Amino acid sequence: MKRLLIFAALFAFYFIGCKKKDEKAMLAVAAECIKKQDAAGSIAAYEDFLKEFPNGENTSIVLYNLGRIYQDKMVLALDMEQSDRKAIEYYQQIVEKFPKSSQAPAALFNIGFLEANELKNFDEAKKAYERFIRDYPNDPLVSSAKSEIDNLGVSPEEIIRRKTAEAE
Repeated sequence: MKRLLIFAALFAFYFIGCKKKDEKAMLAVAAECIKKQDAAGSIAAYEDFLKEFPNGENTSIVLYNLGRIYQDKMVLALDMEQSDRKAIEYYQQIVEKFPKSSQAPAALFNIGFLEANELKNFDEAKKAYERFIRDYPNDPLVSSAKSEIDNLGVSPEEIIRRKTAEAE
């Protein structure tokens, strides 16, 4: 019986140890694809990672990286709106599943940014920015979120005009 317990413990240790190595190996594959500017390869590697480790210690990082790939318009087969919507999907997963992760504040801010500046969905942008301010009140981007809310729907030229008038 003692041998069986020792074997079971060693097997569990080996299995857990290998799983962590696999997680790191999968991240390394995706990182290598990004270095080569192979968006399709990095997306495939990240998607494989998410299937294997849906709640892994690096899952929020993977979701954020996928969001950035789409936000940066690296998938040429998608138009800009499709790419922005896909980025928002990944960021939303972070906000909902991993709200305490270090990626969550930036993900929520990026949702607001994309909704406002790319998709022109000002109501959704305002909701995202207000949630950001409420959920992450000490984040360095809070002042930017407040400024974004104040300037939703305002052209860059008008923002500059307002800032110039304030300075005078």
